[in-house]
Amino acid sequence: MTRVAFRAPDEEYQNPADQTDERSIMFLSTQKGLIQGLNNSDLEALKKNPTTRGQSVTIIERTLKVKAGEPLEGKQYVQMQKYFH
Repeated sequence: MTRVAFRAPDEEYQNPADQTDERSIMFLSTQKGLIQGLNNSDLEALKKNPTTRGQSVTIIERTLKVKAGEPLEGKQYVQMQKYFH
């Protein structure tokens, strides 16, 4: 879900040859404000449990706003050092 939401508003990442890894997708999606509140242990849980309808609707709404050029409220910034280390 996050990979699709991340690629939708950004033509650079829509190329099928793009091989951006999962951790980078999660980092960049959080930075853009598409998702929030996930850490590495949450990522493991997401692999086992599907995204809820409510989470899906939120991500879709945020993706459409980004694609339309609208700002996102409460845009989250993550610290790269903590994420990648």
